[in-house]
Amino acid sequence: MNYKEFTHITLNNKLFSKEEILEIEISAESHLNEVLLFLKFWFDESEEMEVQTSGSTGKPKLITISKQSFVESAKNTCDYLKLDSKTKALLCIPVTYIGGKMMVIRALFSGYNLFVQEPSANPLEELKEEIDFIAITTYQAYCISRKSAKELEKIKNVIIGGGKVNDLFVEVVSKHKNNIYSTFGMTETVSHIGLKKLNGKDKSDFFTVFPAYKISKTEDSCLVIDCPTLSKYKIITNDIVEIVSEQEFKWLGRKDNIINSGGIKIYPEEIEEKLVPFLLGRNYYITYLPDEQLGNKLILKIKKNSLINEEVDLIFINSKLEKHKTIKEIIYVNDFEYTETEKIIRS
Repeated sequence: MNYKEFTHITLNNKLFSKEEILEIEISAESHLNEVLLFLKFWFDESEEMEVQTSGSTGKPKLITISKQSFVESAKNTCDYLKLDSKTKALLCIPVTYIGGKMMVIRALFSGYNLFVQEPSANPLEELKEEIDFIAITTYQAYCISRKSAKELEKIKNVIIGGGKVNDLFVEVVSKHKNNIYSTFGMTETVSHIGLKKLNGKDKSDFFTVFPAYKISKTEDSCLVIDCPTLSKYKIITNDIVEIVSEQEFKWLGRKDNIINSGGIKIYPEEIEEKLVPFLLGRNYYITYLPDEQLGNKLILKIKKNSLINEEVDLIFINSKLEKHKTIKEIIYVNDFEYTETEKIIRS
């Protein structure tokens, strides 16, 4: 389907035609009005749109993407999850970012009814409609796991983007009977290129890439994405991966997060994964501080939790790690610093 063929969209149970949207005058600030403003740009005469990257392939920047590339991405997700005109979806993430934009484009492509709700930490607390499909951030997933996990199971398809999904969330939803996926993608690939199932009997450690994409890796194990319908150039990411098959890969960490300690390259995400069974219920990440002997020493940062007051036993934690990857210090903080897209600032 060509992007020029889109003529209408259903928002909050109301059908809007292309002509109506182009004529709407937007004054008040609201999430619905932001969606309508985005649609005005979509329905104009231009063939491309400018979008802000999140820094997956380098420093954040404005890039230009063809409208047809948005459509190709929407087709991949709608086909995989079988989203159609009978689907009820919820937009609860900002439309300023690629994840929010794609929820709108999927509505145009599939004809599904898109309910627009003001973004919040736990969108299920205010949800009044029964929905079949939702896209949430990793932070929203964490907040939902604390209060509304049972409500989440009522939603047939859940996709989570923005980074590594919190381990507490994965533990809480592991036996849910709906479909919950972690997504892998970036603005440069016009949202996600594949999904990883987080729950159920078909739970996986690997991302399965949509058929439209081909994957490989560089000499230093960074993922390379090839999709002629999106770009004539191959996209080289900063994501360290293990290629499992032609359509599957395991994400190991970010190249820009690698810590050199005592001459050994360490992926902090790999250590974080190993600590999951011993730090359930805690919010934490691995970083480093300068050290005279090692160059950099590993630090475990833990967010203070009023429900868990006892301190972590450093000796016990290190007994679960390889000798050259042990933690030298634990630092407790009131909160972490986050980017605009809710990714932890590790430095």
